[in-house]
Amino acid sequence: MSRGGHWRQPAIGLCLWLVIGVVLSGQTTRALFLPDLSPTGFRNYIENRGNDTIAAVKVYAPWCHHCQDMEDDWNILGNIFADLSNVVIASINGDKHVKLRESLGVTGYPTIFLYDKGAEKPRDWKYARNWGLLAMEMKRMAQEAGGSTASEVESVAIPQSPTLLTEYRARYARVTKQSPIIKLDEKSLTAVAFDRSRDVVLAVTKQGAPQMSSFMKAFAEAGTSFVVAGHSPNEIVFAEVDAATYNQIQEKEKLPPLKSAPAVLFLPQGPDKRTKIDTLVSDAGAASKMTAAALIDLVNAKAGTEITVGGALHPQAGRIPQLDSIIAACFNDAAFRAKYPSYDEARRANFSGVSDLIKQTDQKLEDKVYELSGDGTLSAVQGNFYLKTFEKFVDPTSEGLKEIVQMIGRYEHTLEEAPLKKSMQASHLREFARMRNLMRIFEEHSEELRQEVEKLTRRVKSLVADSVTIDILDDKFRGDDETRERFAERVRTLSEARAEALAAASRGQPYRAREAVVAQAVAGIRDKHVWVVPKGSIIPNEVVFKVAEQKLPDLVVVLGPAAQEQAPQKPAFYSKHDKMSSGPNAAPAEPLEYTENATDLATVTRYLERAMLPPPPSSVVELTDKTFAKVALDKGKTVMVAFVASWCGHCKRLKPEYEKAAAIIGRRGLDPDRVVMAMIDADKYDRIRDEYAIQGFPTIKLFHASDNLVEDYQGGRSAAELLSYLESKAQEDASGKRLQTVDDESKGGRKFVQELTPETLDALLEQPDKAVLLMLYAPWCGACQRLKASYEKLAEYFASRREDVVIARLDADKHASEVEQRIKIEHYPTFRFWRKGGPEKRAMDESLDELRYDVDLVALRHFVEEHAGTPKPVPLGRRIFRRLLTSASDLLGYLSHRMPFQVTTPWYLAMLSLSTVFLVYGLIRVLPTRARKRALHTSTKKTE
Repeated sequence: MSRGGHWRQPAIGLCLWLVIGVVLSGQTTRALFLPDLSPTGFRNYIENRGNDTIAAVKVYAPWCHHCQDMEDDWNILGNIFADLSNVVIASINGDKHVKLRESLGVTGYPTIFLYDKGAEKPRDWKYARNWGLLAMEMKRMAQEAGGSTASEVESVAIPQSPTLLTEYRARYARVTKQSPIIKLDEKSLTAVAFDRSRDVVLAVTKQGAPQMSSFMKAFAEAGTSFVVAGHSPNEIVFAEVDAATYNQIQEKEKLPPLKSAPAVLFLPQGPDKRTKIDTLVSDAGAASKMTAAALIDLVNAKAGTEITVGGALHPQAGRIPQLDSIIAACFNDAAFRAKYPSYDEARRANFSGVSDLIKQTDQKLEDKVYELSGDGTLSAVQGNFYLKTFEKFVDPTSEGLKEIVQMIGRYEHTLEEAPLKKSMQASHLREFARMRNLMRIFEEHSEELRQEVEKLTRRVKSLVADSVTIDILDDKFRGDDETRERFAERVRTLSEARAEALAAASRGQPYRAREAVVAQAVAGIRDKHVWVVPKGSIIPNEVVFKVAEQKLPDLVVVLGPAAQEQAPQKPAFYSKHDKMSSGPNAAPAEPLEYTENATDLATVTRYLERAMLPPPPSSVVELTDKTFAKVALDKGKTVMVAFVASWCGHCKRLKPEYEKAAAIIGRRGLDPDRVVMAMIDADKYDRIRDEYAIQGFPTIKLFHASDNLVEDYQGGRSAAELLSYLESKAQEDASGKRLQTVDDESKGGRKFVQELTPETLDALLEQPDKAVLLMLYAPWCGACQRLKASYEKLAEYFASRREDVVIARLDADKHASEVEQRIKIEHYPTFRFWRKGGPEKRAMDESLDELRYDVDLVALRHFVEEHAGTPKPVPLGRRIFRRLLTSASDLLGYLSHRMPFQVTTPWYLAMLSLSTVFLVYGLIRVLPTRARKRALHTSTKKTE
């Protein structure tokens, strides 16, 4: 038999084994979910897809905040359709594949294309970019395509309930926080900096430059302020680029030359962006001393914005000094003052004797508005608003002043209501605030107007508070008599219900509420505990009446209307202590549910007496950099920590909800000694902020018991949502289920990173032919956890290329006493590197000590490749085998998707059996032949 014949059978068997392995690995999910599609992949999977295959393609850019926000939804969509064989869900990096992006006609990010069955051209998805709507549309398309069986399509579950939605999002949510500063490289600099639709504030930085950290702190604070105000990133982008990258493309992109870094550039929006670039700060010394307030003032002047540090609107926003001075000059004129001591007296006298001065002022205003509107200083809307308001102000009758009061009422109501509704656009709110500020110039000249506005402001606050309680926020204060009267009548009705409820409580009787809105209004009585028991509740009516007869102190018992659901509803207890911290007449967002098993009078009474107890003075633990580890890293406690900043508006809105949640931890059945809510001013303690990679405020993290594993909180910020999350996590810690799950996960799958102890590290360092990269970590370190998957990929990279490089980790928190004697650790993660060589040559390299949470793994890989020495050559046969294996995997993965038949388990077994027969038979034939040839060759040599 020829040499080729000897190896034919085992070669066939080996190839079949390879086919089986690749097909098996490629068939775990039959649908194609492709995170990043190249032009070749686009042709293969989209343009040349099967006739019954549908596709959804997202074109994105890595720097686009809208794309980042949509990443979770796209991952969820891919997992929903993982079991359909005729669905392709893919993404295209439009910033990377420019020609492909242009061929698709993409004009903005993200863009979503849907490819129907047999369609050559896609259709744009023009609706909301959330996975729920997309999933329903994709399911409809799959049903029409018919490539999958009807049962497969029907098995696609689209979560509907809020609970399932939360679980689904939590499963695929990203844990990284978005920074207000976009970091740019050479590729993304052009795309971001020259985006004509937005202003760009660009910081050119240089690592290691003096006082760079103080500059970046001010720059980040300024960027965060614009985010809070609603300007960024839709209108203004704050970005950062390294000076070396900037200098490489400075001439090519016609950017201003910079002599030093840090520096700040402003690139205004519009078609002439490249010719209007302005250098805000060019001197590195000045930049290092720049405060956030000074930087915001510079941006305000260039972008036309009007905000202060923290995102608040400037008190003078909307006011035009030139117009204000004309109005002030009129009423402070000597001739005016000589005749009338005040504006109010002049108005009551119908401006007799000063009408000419009024007309002259009106003409001056009109001329100035025309002048300012012509040079772009003033918008036409704002100018006309000044003129019309002045005309109302000098109306001799009282009607003009009443109209001004009504306008102020509308703006006051909108601005009061906005934080509660949380649905108004930031641009609209800013416009309302400007108009309200503008009217203050008129209040300064009229005592009567000022008094009317003060009365109106108090009334508006009362109406808003009542509207929150009774849930009728849609009835806005518009100055319309009919609407206002209808609104006031509703409030009077509910006020009477509250009075009747208090009277019934004094008689020892429950109050009967026939409407849900009435029951909610009664629950909002500020200085009373209110127990609302729906009709058909698990609590018998006779028990409710007996509780009312006891006249427990400050308790109002309400028999509410029947609930909508069929199942019996649990009653809700509204504590007066919670309402005191929530503002006047406001029911707490999270009432206390009835958690007892029994419903007899004694049990119910004990429950109510316990619920009425006042909470401790403050259940939120205030942390410092010295007390942080003692509280947050206590392995006997589940600890939620809010990282806040004193200037942050979102943090101020979070605080009352956070304190409310902490106050009722005990009443939710949780042990306050084992479940803790804490807060720390991370802006004040830089070390804590950097150690936990805090890039935005507020950031909330949960520290699990037993191992201090850190988990980022991604949910809502109401007391109810905070408590629900904390309760579920505390129960996981108490039951030990989470630790069991973590242990089970750690057992599966091949690990390329070596987990070391101090002893195994010493043994590894005794091997002179091994270069070692070591990451010292702590299980509770959030940055270490986020780095885990990427660090594993780095280890896998070297495992397939270099046998003389070891990528390892060591739990420095567990082995603290032994590690601290050898390695100085100031933060986690800490990296150390040892080159190859004997004990006399090998030394610990500390040049990676600057790496923190923002570890660049590409740079880390280059560092290891540069310092690990010359690699051992990989045998040619092994390199060829690896290359063939990779190519075969790609080819067979593609072919497996194109198979015209379903790949089933019997098919796998048949192919596996056939390949085994070929392989064994070939080896039986080849090995004896090889042995005979070797023996013959040996005997021949001896004879010679």
